[in-house]
Amino acid sequence: MKVLVVLLCGVFLFLPNLGGWDLWNPDEPRYAEIAREMLTTHQWVIPHLNGEVYYDKPPLFFAMIAGTSKVLGGLDERAARLPSAIFGLLTLLLVYILGKEMADERTGLLGGLVLASSGQYFWLSRRANIDATLTFTTTLTILLFLLGYEREKGRTFLYLLAYLSMAAGVLVKLQPAVIVPALALGSYYLWRKERRFFLDPSHLPGVFLFAGVIGGWLLLAQREGGMEYLKGLLFEKTALTFFKTPGHDRPIYYYLYNFPGQFLPWSIFLPSAIIYALKRGGKAMA
Repeated sequence: MKVLVVLLCGVFLFLPNLGGWDLWNPDEPRYAEIAREMLTTHQWVIPHLNGEVYYDKPPLFFAMIAGTSKVLGGLDERAARLPSAIFGLLTLLLVYILGKEMADERTGLLGGLVLASSGQYFWLSRRANIDATLTFTTTLTILLFLLGYEREKGRTFLYLLAYLSMAAGVLVKLQPAVIVPALALGSYYLWRKERRFFLDPSHLPGVFLFAGVIGGWLLLAQREGGMEYLKGLLFEKTALTFFKTPGHDRPIYYYLYNFPGQFLPWSIFLPSAIIYALKRGGKAMA
């Protein structure tokens, strides 16, 4: 029953009136146009913007917008924003399951409700923006790895799904889909001194699946766009962007002073929550 409360909260917050305002610069019109060109040119492997190859992002998110526009009968504001709303809603479900597995059902309920009503998350779940979809894939990847490690029976299958989710994330926004789960899970299991997680042979089928999915996409992309496209996507736009992006370069302390405002109202309680967790010890920190 508690999971229904979380889902209904997300439905109420994310889905109503998605087409009630124009697409906002800079991202929303750009992403909608890329999806429109996918529909008209049927070029699903390499995104295009104004007839030119678009190197900044892989194709999956734009294909999702194109898909929702087909279902809804046209590409408009609602169709462009619907994937973000759906994946924002599904991430609430993942957070509920994660809280329930790591603590109890009440924790899952509170986690889902807090996330749904956090300012930045609410905003991203109602925009044609890649981050809501990426958040879903990274959260699903982390959850599947955690569930797999705790369940010896079916572990290989859960790891397989985790690597498939990670591959989907790469097709959405490349390296963050790998870096975020790796940092989260790596620090968590090192802190718990669970080195067995890193050496488990159950990872191998998933690693091969991940390599196959990404390798297959790169081969298709190379066949359609040549090495110039791969060089532009993986090096000139992506690898260099990891270090500095015009318009997006921020100091290392950027998130420290932006997080409180972006995650109001709940960031007000963060200092007391950290103190409480430290007093409770490892169980609360988990």
